[in-house]
Amino acid sequence: MLPLDTLWLLLGFVAVVIVGHGLRASGRLPASAADTLNTLVTDVTMPALILATLGARAVPTTAPRALVAASLGLVAGLGLGTLAARALGLGRPGQGAMALTAGFSNTGFLGIPLILGLYPDVADAGAAAVLIDAFVTTLWLYTAGVFWARRHGEGGDRAPHVLRLLLTPASIAVVSGLAMSLLGLRFPAPIARFAGLVGGATVPLVFLALGLRLDWKGVRGRLRPILAVVAIRQVVVPAVVLGVAATLGLRGAVRDVTVLEAAMPSAMMAAVVADRYGCDGALGTAAVVATTLLGVVTIPIWITALHAIGP
Repeated sequence: MLPLDTLWLLLGFVAVVIVGHGLRASGRLPASAADTLNTLVTDVTMPALILATLGARAVPTTAPRALVAASLGLVAGLGLGTLAARALGLGRPGQGAMALTAGFSNTGFLGIPLILGLYPDVADAGAAAVLIDAFVTTLWLYTAGVFWARRHGEGGDRAPHVLRLLLTPASIAVVSGLAMSLLGLRFPAPIARFAGLVGGATVPLVFLALGLRLDWKGVRGRLRPILAVVAIRQVVVPAVVLGVAATLGLRGAVRDVTVLEAAMPSAMMAAVVADRYGCDGALGTAAVVATTLLGVVTIPIWITALHAIGP
């Protein structure tokens, strides 16, 4: 059972990437414009999106087990991505880009809309998706992910100060949103609408930046690492998460949500972070585009498989 809206959502993302690439190819916008968009997203629109989503939902009782399963999937993706990059003979920037795009999935921009479309009447499903995005993607990406990117990019073996990682706008938004959710607090309606309005700009801005950054010349000779990311990100990691979820006793919609979030394409922000901190940005961008394109095939397969397995 594949909702037609899911297919159109994926195709819409691809269309925005094409628009961005067209603006670059026509000379209307330079590739460097992606840097401005990336900064705007990481420091403004993404934190607003986190507050608008996490701060409006309760925490389900099965959330801890879902977070454990999703976290182990993330660790598997990071480890396998690094090992694959080394086996392919890539340098440190390439290793960083492969690890980030193999480990972090698009749990927010694609995963949350998909889950809400599949389970519109299951409150725990939507809340689990938001929490996985907040604590297995966003929080770890802007802490451990930034640390990893800097080690393999501009930072070399020098570790960034932990406090600097924790004080990013996105990390602060995650902590604030969770606190509000646990305390049962909600933003006043005008502030909630403003956060939603600003956060809603994240998706088009990120995909537009990816299109501006996409350089087909830079993809040449990178087919093997891209295919490795595809295999890890969209086949191996969700299989690992499914096994862990079953072991932890997760059932029904929350189990399906946990696996589907792990089966999403590579997170766009993983490529943004990789590029921003000196890793192989071209490889990271190409991996995001490839997994998003192939997600039109792999996501329906995972949905069908989960339905076949049953509750």
